[in-house]
Amino acid sequence: MLAGVLPAWLTVCAVRVLAGGWRDRRRLHRSLSLIAQPNDESGMVVLEAPAAAAFCVPGRAGRIVVTRGALERLTATELDGVLAHEAAHLQGRHNLAVALSQVLARAFPRVRVFEVATRETRKLIELLADDVAVQRVDRLSVASAIVSLVEMKAPSAALAMAQDAAAVRVSRLLQPEPPMTPWRYRLGAFGALAVAVVPLLIAGYPAFSAALSDLCNI
Repeated sequence: MLAGVLPAWLTVCAVRVLAGGWRDRRRLHRSLSLIAQPNDESGMVVLEAPAAAAFCVPGRAGRIVVTRGALERLTATELDGVLAHEAAHLQGRHNLAVALSQVLARAFPRVRVFEVATRETRKLIELLADDVAVQRVDRLSVASAIVSLVEMKAPSAALAMAQDAAAVRVSRLLQPEPPMTPWRYRLGAFGALAVAVVPLLIAGYPAFSAALSDLCNI
């Protein structure tokens, strides 16, 4: 019974999370079409608001939104870093990683590890986008842009430039750690794979044993 109920419950939660996110993004896209102005030179959308903010709205027609306040506060180099950061979110479909962690947190609301996983996933995708941004501009400019936008507020359906783990990201940009050695990278990859695969093997072993047994003809 558990083998049947658990996948069904996870599927229901996944549909709810994905459908809810799609509706929120669609509503936000429609609102931006009415109140924001596209910038043909950079591809971003300019929102006439005094508060400094920058975020992207994922989807088939993903958009990078920058407020007028942010354009007045950021330098040209900082703006390039912000655009590269947000473009990394859109190209990497980082919203799907966040949605997956939200599915588990919603399916098992009393399991604290899944709540922590959602926060850590948001932090990790920001670190990943920062790594892409520093390939276009220098680390100091990206860090400075995060500090300039640290007080920003973005819609829940968006991925914001400086709304998650700002202090950790700035510290990491200004004092980068040395690259991970190959053996540590392989060890970490093997550990992550084991965490995902071992529970599946344990759950599927009874069915596999029954399939090979003469007592159960499949």
